[in-house]
Amino acid sequence: MAEKKFTPLKEYIKEKSGLEFQMTNPSFPVEKYRGGEVIFSEGSKGYSAYILKSGRVEISVTVSGEKVVLTMLEEKTVFGEMALVLEAHNRTATATALGDSEVVKISKDTFDKYMEDSPRFVSVCLIAIAGRLQETTTKASRIPDPFLGVSQILHLFSAHDKDELSYGKTVEAISKALLKEKTEIAKVLSMMESFNLLEWRKNQKGEKTIRLIPGSDFLKKALKIHEILKGYKT
Repeated sequence: MAEKKFTPLKEYIKEKSGLEFQMTNPSFPVEKYRGGEVIFSEGSKGYSAYILKSGRVEISVTVSGEKVVLTMLEEKTVFGEMALVLEAHNRTATATALGDSEVVKISKDTFDKYMEDSPRFVSVCLIAIAGRLQETTTKASRIPDPFLGVSQILHLFSAHDKDELSYGKTVEAISKALLKEKTEIAKVLSMMESFNLLEWRKNQKGEKTIRLIPGSDFLKKALKIHEILKGYKT
């Protein structure tokens, strides 16, 4: 059976709404913001994603009490989706309108349905998250421990029942996310394989894949191993 074609979120919303971001469809309400108004704040709970219909939006974080601007979003950009993917649903940054702006609000229910309808969504989402993490790491100087970083990202997949991943794409995406060389990420994955946190497999095309061990409570075990490894280093 042929694999479903991945549809970007903004295209998915267009298909479901009938007209591009139509303002009368209650499933996809459009919110208006004036320049300087905050759409959502870092640290707050988030149960909606957004598509920037018109205007511009600034994404920023607070580091040591000072505002650090990560990026400026242009029209038709999806943002705020990370809070829907992360387990605690916390906003990782603040979104502020720059001038008059309109955003399409996407509820968590709609987002979850989109995930169900898009079998390749989790892989694509990781790449998007990798880009956001790269910007944050570069500008805010937050370089995570590679073992912890890999553990958290793999746990994200496990939380959404995505237990088998493309090895090459996963290494590349995590490398970008953590600003580490691919060889270093590969070493971490090999270490995890030796600790029976995951295993290597081959898909139907003969490509190497990563399979998380079912029922192993992956993150809990990974964190315990990390503590043990820290003990050897001190």
